[in-house]
Amino acid sequence: YEVSAVNGQSLEGAAAGPVQVRTLSDEAPDPPTGLSATAIDPNTVDLMWNPPADDGDVVSYRVYRNGSRVTTTSETSYRDTGLESYTPYEYWVTSVDGDEDESAPSSAVTVRTLDGTPPTKPGTLTGSAISQTQISLTWTAASDSETGIDEYVVYRDGDEISRTAALSYEDSGLESDQLYDYEVSAVNGQSLEGAAAGPVQVRTLSDEAPDPPTGLSATAIDPNTVDLTWVAPDGGASSYNVFRDGEIIGSVMATAFVDTGLQPATTYRYAVASVDADGIQGARSGEVSATTPPSEDLVPPAPPTGLRVVNP
Repeated sequence: YEVSAVNGQSLEGAAAGPVQVRTLSDEAPDPPTGLSATAIDPNTVDLMWNPPADDGDVVSYRVYRNGSRVTTTSETSYRDTGLESYTPYEYWVTSVDGDEDESAPSSAVTVRTLDGTPPTKPGTLTGSAISQTQISLTWTAASDSETGIDEYVVYRDGDEISRTAALSYEDSGLESDQLYDYEVSAVNGQSLEGAAAGPVQVRTLSDEAPDPPTGLSATAIDPNTVDLTWVAPDGGASSYNVFRDGEIIGSVMATAFVDTGLQPATTYRYAVASVDADGIQGARSGEVSATTPPSEDLVPPAPPTGLRVVNP
C-alpha cells in the first residue's frame, strides 16, 4: 500500500509507503486470552496472558504497545522496560502460527507506570517547647504532582518517631531542659520518601520554669488592633512572651500587650508565657481568639429609603 495527498488544485504529492500487509489466513489462530499488565517500577511493566484454546499451531506471540509491535516471544509473558515514569500505556497481544499467520488482537489493557519522582521536602519547619516534656512542631505542605502526599515522617535526633497526615506534631514524654533535633520528610502516594526539612533544634522547658499566666483575654478594638490582658502567676514573672498564631510577637514586663498592624475581619489566636529572671520560659497559657472588625472601607453603605414613583 501507498498513500499520497492531493491539494486544492489537484496537485498530487509524493506517496508514503509502501507497506506490505497480509490478510489473515482462514486458519489463523485465535488470539490469546486473559491479558494482564502490572507496573512494577517507574520504567517497567510485566505482561502475562493465556494461550488460545486452539494453541496447537501457535509458535509465538507478538506484543504491541500503543499500537506498535515491541517484541515477538514464544513465552506467555513479557517484561517491557525503558518506559517513562507515571505514564499510561496500552497493550495487546496476538498469536502467530508456524505459517506466520497472525490472529486478531487480544483484548487491550492499559496500565500506568509507577511514580518515580519523590515529593518535595516540607517547608518552614518550626518547633517550640510547650512544657517540660512536650515540644510542638509545625511545617508547611510538601507537593507531588503525580501521586500526591500520603503522609509525613517525623524524626527526632535521626530516629523516626511518628508518621502523620497532618502538618503538625506534638512530641511528648521528653526530658526537661533537653535539646532535641527534629526533621520532617514527605511520603507520596507510592511510598517514595522525599528529602527532609530541618533539622531544627528545640529545648524543652526547665523544671524551674515559672507557671503560666492565667485569665488571658483578647479584645479587638479596631480593624487593626487587639488588646491583651492577663493575670500574673502566683510565683510572679520577670517578663512575658506573647504569641500570635503560635509565633512569638513580643516580650513585655507588664500584664498587658497591644497587638497592632493586623488585618481587618481576621481571627487571631493568642497565648502568653511567663519568663523568670534567668530567662527561662514557662509553659504557655491557654489560647484565646479575637476577630478584628471589618474596615469601614469594606462596609457597604445602607440602602436608600423612601423609594417612590412620581408621575410627570
